[in-house]
Amino acid sequence: MLFAIEPSDDTPELKDRSYEAVFMHRPFDLHVRSFPNSYILWSHDDFDNNMTVGFNPALAADLQLLDPLQEVYWTNRKGTERRIGMVGSLDHPQPYGKCRHHVEHLFDGSDASKAHGVPHIRTVAVMGAFNPDLLQRMKLEHNVDLYITGQVRQAAMQVAKDLNIAVIAVGHQRCEAYGLQALVTSLREHPDDSLDSEALEDLDIDILLSNKLTSA
Repeated sequence: MLFAIEPSDDTPELKDRSYEAVFMHRPFDLHVRSFPNSYILWSHDDFDNNMTVGFNPALAADLQLLDPLQEVYWTNRKGTERRIGMVGSLDHPQPYGKCRHHVEHLFDGSDASKAHGVPHIRTVAVMGAFNPDLLQRMKLEHNVDLYITGQVRQAAMQVAKDLNIAVIAVGHQRCEAYGLQALVTSLREHPDDSLDSEALEDLDIDILLSNKLTSA
């Protein structure tokens, strides 16, 4: 089985391989002849909301956030409400530098990170959006010390500085890569009751990231 973010014509190894099934996060440019004998599975919004930065208990565990996690909902300009993130606490305050190192280890780097004068981190927001309104709300309702998100927004970064909220923006592609790896791990370690766990152990899984094919 192959797991990929999006189609790729630049990976020579794919031309010599055949898969029974392919999972793709963004299949919109996928040509049906790319995998003529494969079942194509895909998820866009649900993958982003549940496997990357947002309400993601597996990520919360990786970040060592304590239960219970607080769900965060957001209503967009169209009036649609959706769950957009979570707030949790560490068991004791951690230096910002240590937290940044841990986050960048999980996501293999970051696009931007700013302490904004915050020496220690206790309360953390993990959010699928980064805007001034959310920052102000997180400060007012939860007094967050650290805001972890995907894509950096300079206007929001200035508001975070004014509110003394540290920020780590890991980057959109790193979010997706983390989510894809986490999905494979979840499939291996916590299979659905309808799946044959022994068959999963014997299943050959490849992961395609940045045109590089690796076995999982």
